Amino acid sequence: MTFERPHNLTRALRAALLAACALAGGAELAWGDVVYLKTGAALHGEILKQDDATITLRVPYGTVIIEKIHVKSVEKEEALPAMLGEADALIKDKQLDAATAKLETILKQFPDSATASEKLVGLYAGRAESLRTRGQLLEADKVYRRILELAPGNEAALARTKEVDKIRADSSAAQKEARLLVSLERYQEALEIFDGLATFIPGAAEENSKFIAEAHAGYGRRLLEFKRFTEARDHYEQALKLNPTLLSELKNEVVVARFSPIVMEMNEKGKVLTQARWEALASQVRGLIALDKDNIHLHYALAVCCHELGQYGEAGVEYARVTGEKPDLGKLPESLGPLQESARKKTSESPVVLSLARPHFTLVQPGPPQILETTHFVIHHNNDELALLVAHGAEYYYERNYKILLDQAPENPWPRKCHIYIYRTKDEYLKNSRQAAWSPAMASTSAVGGVFESHSIMTYQTVDELLPSHLAHEIMHVIHSSIVSYSSATPTWLREGLAVLQEPWFKQMRMARVIRETHEKGGLRELDQVLDQQGYPDAEGVNLFYSQSYALVEAIQRAGTKEQFLEFLRQATKMKPLDAVKQVYGLSKDGLTASWKKHEADLASLLDEP
Repeated sequence: MTFERPHNLTRALRAALLAACALAGGAELAWGDVVYLKTGAALHGEILKQDDATITLRVPYGTVIIEKIHVKSVEKEEALPAMLGEADALIKDKQLDAATAKLETILKQFPDSATASEKLVGLYAGRAESLRTRGQLLEADKVYRRILELAPGNEAALARTKEVDKIRADSSAAQKEARLLVSLERYQEALEIFDGLATFIPGAAEENSKFIAEAHAGYGRRLLEFKRFTEARDHYEQALKLNPTLLSELKNEVVVARFSPIVMEMNEKGKVLTQARWEALASQVRGLIALDKDNIHLHYALAVCCHELGQYGEAGVEYARVTGEKPDLGKLPESLGPLQESARKKTSESPVVLSLARPHFTLVQPGPPQILETTHFVIHHNNDELALLVAHGAEYYYERNYKILLDQAPENPWPRKCHIYIYRTKDEYLKNSRQAAWSPAMASTSAVGGVFESHSIMTYQTVDELLPSHLAHEIMHVIHSSIVSYSSATPTWLREGLAVLQEPWFKQMRMARVIRETHEKGGLRELDQVLDQQGYPDAEGVNLFYSQSYALVEAIQRAGTKEQFLEFLRQATKMKPLDAVKQVYGLSKDGLTASWKKHEADLASLLDEP
């Protein structure tokens, strides 16, 4: 390549001009022609002449003669600024699809246009996140991959596509994990994995339909606890769609989930409902009566619907089914008033009682405890079915909980296996563990002078939520102890708050409810009261202590990185917790208090979400 000037050029000046030429190319000036070099540079100017060997290009700083052996391509670019302007106008008018199409056209003509590429990446990023929000993950994945074609180093697109690639590569492992989570009653987490599999793996939904139905039913049951009736209803509908045979088992729950939104609508909007809406509600209630014909609350609701619709005869019959009286159909609608009041009183005296508890593992095998040994645990039990689930769950929580604190479980972190004692009854558990009556499970680690001796977990086989909650909680205690070199100096609030973090969403929602209810009564503890707690409070105060400890630990965890949190856990055994927070995070006591209280308020607000 040579540069033509009225006088000879030095090699240094030629290099300088070449660099300037490359810089000018990045500015996308409308000189008319662009010469793309094989080095990746683009020279902008006006072609004065060209032959088989060279191109003569006028540029802002003179004339350049370029040898064609260095040239990749030559294009006209008069239209580029105007086309970019058109794209900008479309973006300004919120015509984003049209703007995207225009920018794609520009890049076909001018593939090295950095401005067009940058604008297009921005539009695609917004589209991809919108698709993800709407649950259209496959479509979002396609958009992210287009972003990577335009900007290979885009961190958000790299992260999102890696998630998808992992699901596709590890679909067998993901399916196994999702099914295990169903058996561990962690239904929400299972559904998230199943949704990913169904999106990216053909036939995955059909293959796992039995487990997905169980997960929807279990998740619906949890939602009922928090009076999220519409969400619960939708999950029950999904469960029954996949497995209609579940209806006999779920009848009462399904009726409550479907009926509660109807009652709320009648109570809140009854005065403004149209006739068509009353007819729709009446039809829905009739459908529920077909499932539960002896439910007086359903008959009362149907009577109200018919009353509003002027169907007085049917209203009288339905009110009478509630009260057991004989309706006076000869004096309608006047006779409905007393009958309605009598029916209303009867339903108010007979509230709906729905037990969501599921009795598990009541069978006790005779004889001494059996032993089931896994890689990291030794399980002592009197129920083979429960022991097998605990074995799978314990190893799963071992890997999972270590990954929460470290990138992965270290090799052979425990000198000896952890023994899990599952006692036959609560009384037997309390006798051997010497715990307070409110305790569902416990973990203990013994060490002398920082040298490990043993660790164990104790619980009983009929305890509620052993698999989804208590097992994860107690295993985190054991892991936490090993990470801080078996120090006994960790404060109680930190031990318990960290362990609660490993429990499923519904346990954390219960704690959010405790925080809200106690706040409304003005009974929340101050920071010093939580930090200074020695041992455990009495049964009356234990739920609040756990709830506020959980909120405090999560607030600290969110204040920095995983590495900082791990360092904090270790420093908290060597100095006062406030000093450890100051040293690791730079937070003062007031700063920590503000973060904690804000997080408590955020947790309580979760109860308001639909």
